[in-house]
Amino acid sequence: MKKLSVFKYDSEDNVVRALYKIGLIIFVPLVILFFFLRTDAAVDYLLNGEYYCTFKSATGLNCPGCGGTRASFYLARLDIVNSFKMNATVLVSVILYLFFMIKETLHRVFGLKGVKEWQVYVLIAIFVATVVTRWIVCNFVFVL
Repeated sequence: MKKLSVFKYDSEDNVVRALYKIGLIIFVPLVILFFFLRTDAAVDYLLNGEYYCTFKSATGLNCPGCGGTRASFYLARLDIVNSFKMNATVLVSVILYLFFMIKETLHRVFGLKGVKEWQVYVLIAIFVATVVTRWIVCNFVFVL
């Protein structure tokens, strides 16, 4: 007997299915983080606290994630410009995550076209290119 489910699994790629499940698992912590970053305690810690970066102290260079927490804070407050200034990778990551999750959910619920495996690799390449570009610009372009 065929198992009935809201989600439709036909000839879907295993990579896409696994990433969708991971995306569903991290959705709840992301929502909790979103609401925490909107609290006054987060403001006090993020904007007035001391920061220590092991990567920067060891190499003298900013790490690729430098400013990521503050970028998340600004993004949670819907301040897109400051979020982008702090760390563009956070904004790009959220956009890629939402694109993937929305497209896959529409595929599973309504049978619309889903994300193909090659598209996942393109999304990963965009993310990696954003991280590397930001790191190069922050450490070498604006330092000169």
